[in-house]
Amino acid sequence: MNQELNELFEIKKPNSNNTDTKIFDVMIHIAARILIPSIIFFLLYLIGEFVKMGLEGLLILIFFFNFYPISN
Repeated sequence: MNQELNELFEIKKPNSNNTDTKIFDVMIHIAARILIPSIIFFLLYLIGEFVKMGLEGLLILIFFFNFYPISN
């Protein structure tokens, strides 16, 4: 493109040093994949212990939560 048009529309050339952001995005993705299920399991475990159902009750809760509809 013409240099004047680039300046007019503020078009900038992409940086080649965006590997840090890619690594950061991958680390955030991995952390989310690990933390979210562990938090859910911990909350279900607390519910199971709160009502004194033990591990069998926890497994029943997990089984029923599999059928709970998730809407976006």
